[in-house]
Amino acid sequence: MLKTVRRQLLYVDRIRGAIAYIRYVYFAKILRRLRTVEAGEANPVTIKHNLQGLVPTMDSKRSSILVRPLSVIEAVHAQSSILSIGPRSEGELLLLEAYGFERKNIRGLDLISYSPLVDLGDMHAMPYSDNTWDVVISSMVLPYSDNQQKAVDEMIRVAKPNGIIGISLEYVTPKAAEEIRAKHGYTVGTDERRVQTVEGLLALFRQVVDKVYFAQDGYISSTPNTIKGSPASTVAVIFSIDKSKSA
Repeated sequence: MLKTVRRQLLYVDRIRGAIAYIRYVYFAKILRRLRTVEAGEANPVTIKHNLQGLVPTMDSKRSSILVRPLSVIEAVHAQSSILSIGPRSEGELLLLEAYGFERKNIRGLDLISYSPLVDLGDMHAMPYSDNTWDVVISSMVLPYSDNQQKAVDEMIRVAKPNGIIGISLEYVTPKAAEEIRAKHGYTVGTDERRVQTVEGLLALFRQVVDKVYFAQDGYISSTPNTIKGSPASTVAVIFSIDKSKSA
């Protein structure tokens, strides 16, 4: 009963964000556990940019673009082990819990960590054994890599042979890239090499892609969408992998 009530509360963006923020204050401000680690193949502004966005994104609302469809895939269940790459805060992990996944089976990995739920590490060289995770998700993270193929290969390595991978990216138009540059003085993954389609994402995973469960290409709408609150949509895909295809 208590577990059900907790999950229902975590489902509410403001409540989830408040819980994540309180835990952030406790671990980062009171216990002073905030740590960072550099990654040679990450964009140089990655840590700076994500520290600036740490508190404003505590509810991890945008992560629902991946978590919501993941929760209804029958090959995934409450006991599935899930790795969240680059969650920034605990918000994305709490969101996974809200959708029915067990906290004990969820871990985060990030260049920034204050939380006992988030391992400090680099997605280009993950501190996990081969074939560890049932599910690997990466929400709005891949553009921070200056060696995306290496990051992708690491996701494949740590996922189980028939595991599921979920990736999402912000859809960025040339105009939006200019606005980002004007606001921050830099851009992250917004040049002409940026992957902007589901097809482009799947191409990075080459022949190991098996069954595609969910796919959404980015677009610009005439009105703000309910998740991001802006006219820009998101590129997102969830699929299973078959490692035998790469043998």
